[in-house]
Amino acid sequence: MPLSNNEWKHDADYIRYVKSGESAAVFVVRDVVKAVDTTGKWIDILSFSTYFQDEDEREFNWIVAEIFPRKLQPEYDPDNSAHNRYLTWKTANEDIALQRDEGYVGPKYLILCNLHDKNKGKTITYKLVKITKKYRADDGDVIVVERMAKKPETITRPCPHDWEYRIHFLKRLNGSQADFIREHSRELEDKILAQGKSSPEIFGFKSSKGEIPVIHQSIRTR
Repeated sequence: MPLSNNEWKHDADYIRYVKSGESAAVFVVRDVVKAVDTTGKWIDILSFSTYFQDEDEREFNWIVAEIFPRKLQPEYDPDNSAHNRYLTWKTANEDIALQRDEGYVGPKYLILCNLHDKNKGKTITYKLVKITKKYRADDGDVIVVERMAKKPETITRPCPHDWEYRIHFLKRLNGSQADFIREHSRELEDKILAQGKSSPEIFGFKSSKGEIPVIHQSIRTR
């Protein structure tokens, strides 16, 4: 039964999906368009390991995804894009569950990616000629006071971060390989922590550009 009004916002499974980073993993897979054709398909995240590069951007140790055809279509809300994201998630779960019950098995992929700051090492320089300060009065009004600097000053600061995901390894998996990663996630995370980064070798694969041509593909974060 469809959730009415704003009840969908309190769906515990959807909240977990967003907060856990699974929705971000779907975004990464969906946008690897040159390597995996996800047009008209659902993406089911079977396994992933994530942490925050900073307070806003997620890093992934790995993502394992299975691809399904879209057989069901959501009835979208023309006035609410946030609700539509929920409807997409809800329909995807229902469609994937039905297809699994029918015995469908989709192609599975291991994706290794990292965040790259395009502005790393870059700076921005500007000249300070005016100082602006804001004060909040007792009545709540904001008072803006501006004055010219006594001496114009040249200031250099780091550029704001401009993050993008870079895919450095992608391999199609069989069912046993995908199950192994899911069942041994803690051990794999410990190996990645000890090594300092994720690599194909940790998962038992050689880094080969000949497997699937996505090496060094860049994907902008949302």
